[in-house]
Amino acid sequence: MRGWGDGLRGGCWRGLALVLVLLQVCPLSAQPGAPGPLTASAQKVKDQVSHIAIDGKLTVHMLDGTEYHGRLDGIDAASFSVREVDLKRTVAVLYGDVDRVSKNYGGKGIGGLRVDPKKSLIASLALAGLLVALIALVATDKS
Repeated sequence: MRGWGDGLRGGCWRGLALVLVLLQVCPLSAQPGAPGPLTASAQKVKDQVSHIAIDGKLTVHMLDGTEYHGRLDGIDAASFSVREVDLKRTVAVLYGDVDRVSKNYGGKGIGGLRVDPKKSLIASLALAGLLVALIALVATDKS
């Protein structure tokens, strides 16, 4: 009577055991390691993000035109995360997908969209100038 380890069958089991041991020691898939180097534009975005404090307000302008407004949640080597105020969730963003990042975010404007604080300041100054010109025109009118 033969046992499991005898003959051809035993050789198959030993071979299978050897393959399993090798797969444990040398896995086929690459282990997650350090990400590759960032492109120049991605590095620029990473530098912009690094100047904003964790939990600081920011606006992220994506390459596809999407904008995220919120607070910086975390920074990684290849990405960062934003707690988006309008979506009420955390969004993970790759540096390579971003056009630019700016500090702060504005309030909601007409149509419910957020307005960039710089654009809001320019619009306010233009409106104030128009008002001053209108007042000056009315004040000088002699009719």
